[in-house]
Amino acid sequence: PLEEQILSQKLSQLSITTTSEIIEIPDYLSRQNQSFKCMLTDSMSTTAMVKSNHVVEELRRIAILIHSMKVNRIYHPLWTIYLKSGMGQLILQSKTQSDYSTQLQIWLTEIKKMIQNSTNMNDIYMNYVNNHLQTLDVQFRQYEAELDKKTKSFHGYSLQLQRLVETYIERNICSLRLEVKHKIELVHYDYHIQAIKLAYYRHHPSAYQKQLMQQLCFSKFEQELTEQEFHLLQQQIARYNSSCQSFESSTICKSILLDSIQDSNIRQQLLGQYQDIAQQSKMNMLTLFKESAKIQMDESKNKFEMAMKQTWYDRHLSSENDKIPLAIINLIEQRYKKISERIQCVYKFKAETILSIPISLLDKIYVIVSTMNVNNTNDLDDHRVPRQRRRKQCHGNRRDQRFRRKCRKRHMNEKTIKKLLNRRHQATTTTTTTTTNNNNNNNMEIVNSNQRSTILNDTSKSTMINDNKRKRDVLSQEQKLNQIMIKSTSQLLIDPPLSKKMKKDSNRVNGTYRQPMYLKRLPLTFFPILRKKLNYTLKKKNERRIFYARLDLLDQQYCLEVDQHLWQSYLDIGLRKQIWPDQLYTMANANDFNLCQEYLINYINDIKQQLHQCQMELTKLYQSRPIATLSMNEVDRCLKEFVVCQRKYLSIRNNNQLVNFQDDLSEKELFTLVSAYSLTTNQNEHMHQLITIREQQVKLWEQLLMLRMRILDKFLPEHFDDLKHFIAPNIYSPVISNTIAIQFKNKRYKIIQEAKRSWLNIILHAYEIKIQEYDRQYQYELIQLKSQLLNSMTLNGESMFHHLNEYANSRTKKLKMDIHHRVSSYRKILL
Repeated sequence: PLEEQILSQKLSQLSITTTSEIIEIPDYLSRQNQSFKCMLTDSMSTTAMVKSNHVVEELRRIAILIHSMKVNRIYHPLWTIYLKSGMGQLILQSKTQSDYSTQLQIWLTEIKKMIQNSTNMNDIYMNYVNNHLQTLDVQFRQYEAELDKKTKSFHGYSLQLQRLVETYIERNICSLRLEVKHKIELVHYDYHIQAIKLAYYRHHPSAYQKQLMQQLCFSKFEQELTEQEFHLLQQQIARYNSSCQSFESSTICKSILLDSIQDSNIRQQLLGQYQDIAQQSKMNMLTLFKESAKIQMDESKNKFEMAMKQTWYDRHLSSENDKIPLAIINLIEQRYKKISERIQCVYKFKAETILSIPISLLDKIYVIVSTMNVNNTNDLDDHRVPRQRRRKQCHGNRRDQRFRRKCRKRHMNEKTIKKLLNRRHQATTTTTTTTTNNNNNNNMEIVNSNQRSTILNDTSKSTMINDNKRKRDVLSQEQKLNQIMIKSTSQLLIDPPLSKKMKKDSNRVNGTYRQPMYLKRLPLTFFPILRKKLNYTLKKKNERRIFYARLDLLDQQYCLEVDQHLWQSYLDIGLRKQIWPDQLYTMANANDFNLCQEYLINYINDIKQQLHQCQMELTKLYQSRPIATLSMNEVDRCLKEFVVCQRKYLSIRNNNQLVNFQDDLSEKELFTLVSAYSLTTNQNEHMHQLITIREQQVKLWEQLLMLRMRILDKFLPEHFDDLKHFIAPNIYSPVISNTIAIQFKNKRYKIIQEAKRSWLNIILHAYEIKIQEYDRQYQYELIQLKSQLLNSMTLNGESMFHHLNEYANSRTKKLKMDIHHRVSSYRKILL
């Protein structure tokens, strides 16, 4: 009884899930879709009641009920056919005698997939289908009663309005009706195929005869499948080659860049190449489609014919006792004929569906339609290669597993590996406690220092645990262990001085100083190079720590010197030009010149004090830990060379800032000087035209840089995807996975890539031509301005032209620098 209750619960759950499609609100009746409201407004424009949102919502609820009733009645015949098939009542008794029985109880694959791993399968299938049919009937009566209640309570509901709503619903569910009708047809084919198979097995065939039936049916299946696919492809290619699908009527026929070229000959030439590449690639792709489909069709046909010839040849050579009976061969022939008829039915439905869909929507729908019901036949159960079960994977800690594998590669024993794992886990738990107990920081520093010293002592032995650590493991250790674990072999040798021996203030002289990454992970070649330059062994840990501390202080000293040079240059230039950079006004939070000057002088004095403090720390470090055999001047020279090599980018960045500040000052001076000139109207127009041309040219140059950035990142603009859809429509894919399918995939990819590459060359060439056109326009306007200034009555016309030209060039230079910054950030957006 308990098992029956559990089974009844499962059946009720399955019935609920299988009828969910009927209960769901369809898209065409949802509130987001305005087609229902538009239909009511257009059809009943004279009726004032449809203009009310409340009335439209009530009609929408009525329409949902009518939709549910119609969908319910659409699915009811399908489940009735399932029941008849299982009860052996699907095929009526015909007058002509058949080689196999048509009164068998056969449950189709659609039902078997829903219920698995149960006993008394026939009774369970019967109960399940009956339960589902009863659920459909109960739902239909509920919908009918609810619809009757709503229509009676709706004021103004008429027969005309009901017909209008039903017509709208019928137009939207006609595809579902055809699909269910097609499924019912396939049920009959599947029944015959399975019945023939059972009749075949009643002859008690041998293993060879079973394999023969599977081989012949599979060969016929492939032959018919490839043949129907080839015929469907021919219909789609004929449709795709129609005039409405030509290049001129597509969305990619226009190019704003190519149309903007002024030279008509060059423009027509590039447009012709632009069009020819797309059309030729499209023809090559369609030819590839037909050739691949034709090859697969011919191969499958030859394969089936050879299998049949071999069958009759083997039967002819066999003895009378070993010959395959003609009755068995007759059943095999009847079975693969039914398989062929089934595939023909499937492709007939596919052709009607695909050819009725607009080509613009074909890419979205073809993938669904192309796989519909082809691989759903019972015949595939005979020849489908059984999938291997996935091996059970270990569900342990994968991070620990990777660590164990790494240690085993280094020939460590299990005892050492276990010890290292325990240490890793202990460090993790220690860090967790630090995040929850923030008030015990002093105690945790002692624990961390002890752990760090322990790790240093352990790594001085022959084994190192983090030599080739993965990046993700390093990052996770940085976050989890708070730099307790050592992250590289260099840090195993040059760990910074411990907090007990070095004060916190001496480690960080400048409050805004951030330790660079190269100090956190020194290169492995640092100490070998330093050892060769100094001719010193550097084997002791204390000596390595001293060098690391001096390197840290010298890095701070270098940063302070670079900043001092920058701000001192700002001070010199500002006092000379009587203007400060915008950054200083923001830092000083003032607009007065004298206040900013006072703030800058104090800032430079602070940097000098920090430099003095840093020098004192270097001297103090040398006095506390001298190395008698080495000269500190030589050591500092080598360390400074290394710091300059690592931090060169700071000086380059500051120099660029200084150059930009000077360029801004010169531009402002030129603008003040140019504004003082009294230019005529024509001269002002020429000057304005020069600036406009440069702005347009720089904008085009920005587009070119962004396109090149997209090419480097393999992220082309959207119209290249439109090109792909134009030359390679989603109308064909090899139905058999063999070498032909692999070759098709490679050739298809090659055609698409070559077309995109050719288009890119044309577009890049067009950008260069357009930039050259702007250069010619700019030179023409510049010559016109120069001639007007020189021919004017003023004596300083040549100097005026020189200043105006300098101002235009400085403005162009600034625009280009802004574009460089925008393009660099644009790459981050792409990535």
